[in-house]
Amino acid sequence: MNKPEKNDRIPLAPPRQRSPVRIFIAMGVLSFAAVWGLYYAHRATPLTTRAAVPHLTPEGRRGQRLFNEKCASCHGPNGTGSRAGPPLIHPMYRLGHPGGDGIRRAIVQGVAPHHWNFGAMPAQPDLGAQNIGAIIAFIQEMQRANHLY
Repeated sequence: MNKPEKNDRIPLAPPRQRSPVRIFIAMGVLSFAAVWGLYYAHRATPLTTRAAVPHLTPEGRRGQRLFNEKCASCHGPNGTGSRAGPPLIHPMYRLGHPGGDGIRRAIVQGVAPHHWNFGAMPAQPDLGAQNIGAIIAFIQEMQRANHLY
């Protein structure tokens, strides 16, 4: 067999350059996949919190009893959340979120979903003004004790 001459060799292609556009597209796809995965992982996870239960005022104790009878099936015992509804003792409610009037409006009128993926909260008009006041007192005492208010 004849050895190929030096001039007969096929020249090698220069190293391939990575296109900045391809890198940008790949980073975008990976970022989208990461955000999508975190979003759906968050939706699948029940959102519950641990909360310190303070020494409650008499109105707060009455509100706790009413809350655990009427609200805990969705919002969990003492407002710590469940698979059916969000916690009310959560950093989401730190400063700037509705106080007593906002809570009262949510109970009386219901709330469209806006922070959580649990669906709308139905109105609870049958509770009555005094019971709603006691529930608000309980929620606010819990939030204060857990440094959210």
